[in-house]
Amino acid sequence: MKIYKYWHKARQIVQHANGYDIDLVSRSGSNISEQDARDAAENKLQQKISRLQTGETLDWYEYGAGELCEEVLETIHDEHGNRIAALTRNRYGAIILNTATLFIADIDIKPVDIGDRFMSLFGRPIKDETYHRNNITNIQQDDRSLGFIVYRTKAGLRVIVTSRQFDPTSQQSQGLLEKFGSDRIYMTLCQNQQCFRARLTPKPWRCFVQRPPSLFPRSDEAEQKRFKEWLAEYERQSVQYKVCERVEQLGNERLSPTEQRIVDLHDSYVLESAEKPLA
Repeated sequence: MKIYKYWHKARQIVQHANGYDIDLVSRSGSNISEQDARDAAENKLQQKISRLQTGETLDWYEYGAGELCEEVLETIHDEHGNRIAALTRNRYGAIILNTATLFIADIDIKPVDIGDRFMSLFGRPIKDETYHRNNITNIQQDDRSLGFIVYRTKAGLRVIVTSRQFDPTSQQSQGLLEKFGSDRIYMTLCQNQQCFRARLTPKPWRCFVQRPPSLFPRSDEAEQKRFKEWLAEYERQSVQYKVCERVEQLGNERLSPTEQRIVDLHDSYVLESAEKPLA
C-alpha cells in the first residue's frame, strides 16, 4: 500500500511560457521522515515548473497516479506486525479503508432513463441493480470457491470477497473487477496505490455539507482551525446517514482472522441498525 506517514506541500508562483502567473502546488509523502517528504515535494514542484515553462499542459488532478495525499488516521497490523490496512481521510473529507489483501469492488449503477428503456427493445440489457446482482451471482456460480458479501450503497453496490486474499495489482484482481463492472479509474487506482479502497463515511455534499476548506497537509494554524470547524460540522451531519446496507452473502464464507478484522472494521463504520438514508 502506498500510504505515507509524512507529507509536505511545496508551493510557488511561476510564470507560464505564455506570460501569465500560475500558483503551483506539489505534495509528496514519505515513511522515512518529514525532510524526505519535503525533498520529494520540492523535486516534484521543480519538475512541474520546468514542464510549465516549456509550454506543456499539466494534469492538475492526477487521480490514480499512485500517490494520494491523504492523512493517515489509523493503521491495522496482523499478528506479525505487518501493515494490512489503513484508514485515511480523502480530499473531500470522508474516511477511506485501504487494504492490501481484502478484495473490495464498488459498482456504480446509473439511474435507468428513457434511452436505456428504448435500447432494451433492441436487446441491450438494462443495467439496474437486478442486472448487477444477477451478474454477481453468476460470477460466484462460475467459480464456487469464491464467496462474496454484497452491500447496497447510495449509487450502486459494493462487493467484498471473503474466500481468499487478492493482490490488488494482479491481473486476476483486475479481471475480477472488470467482471463486476467496476469503474476504470478505481481499477487503475488499485494498481497504482497497491490496495483496494472503500469509503466508510458519507460524501459531505450528500449530508448538505460543503467540501473541506483546504487540502491536506494544511500549512498553517488558520487552515487547521477552519478544517477542525468543518470536521465538527461534517461529523454532526454525517451521523444522520449510513454508507451501506448489507444485501446478501454468497458462496464460500471462509475468512481468515486477519480478513475478518478488516470486514468487522468496515462494517462498524458503514452499517447502521437504525433506518437512515444512504449517503
